[in-house]
Amino acid sequence: MKDLNTWFKDLTDLARTTDNDSSLPKLELLLTNGRSISGIIVESQQRKKSHLLMIANYTNHYSEPNITIIKSSQIAGLTFIEPQNYPRLFTSNNVDETQLTGALQFKRGVKDAAEELNNIIPAPINLLIDIDSYLETERHIVLNSLKLIPAVFKELTADELGKRLVSEKIKTIKISIGSANVATLNDQNLELIIKNTSFISSSEETERIKTSIENLL
Repeated sequence: MKDLNTWFKDLTDLARTTDNDSSLPKLELLLTNGRSISGIIVESQQRKKSHLLMIANYTNHYSEPNITIIKSSQIAGLTFIEPQNYPRLFTSNNVDETQLTGALQFKRGVKDAAEELNNIIPAPINLLIDIDSYLETERHIVLNSLKLIPAVFKELTADELGKRLVSEKIKTIKISIGSANVATLNDQNLELIIKNTSFISSSEETERIKTSIENLL
């Protein structure tokens, strides 16, 4: 059975891919103080082991919604109103165990990727990977992407121009989970936001990451 934070993530992902809020699951959120909030989850922001949730409550279909911002730690439970309208949410409650990555496995993977990366590039690059910033079900996505980074930088530094640009412009790499693939480079920090779904082809994903970084150099 999913924990509350996994439900919040799944409901947020659904909201981000839905154009019409009226089709989103209606909820009653039961708070730890005994009160409740009704509405739909339209957005959330991950804060280490919890989420900051944006709840929209429509009084009618013609008015703007009331918006409530609340920490997931203040929520004790949730009730789906008319759950039969959302069968897709309840047909895959069991997380595929092959996609769960334990803390020790994750830390070993980060260490191995960092060592392999710094054996390739001319100047050290630090990986800013905080295990507490990912849900357990997200670690495999981060780790699979991280394993591609050494190959990406091997291609980026294949000539002297590439080596110079990487050495001058990139000192740290941060990987985040988001609703779309985005790469940014600010103050020598390269941030790669990885789409929160597993990729199918490692070679295609390696090329995608390499191209996105090349466009920033």
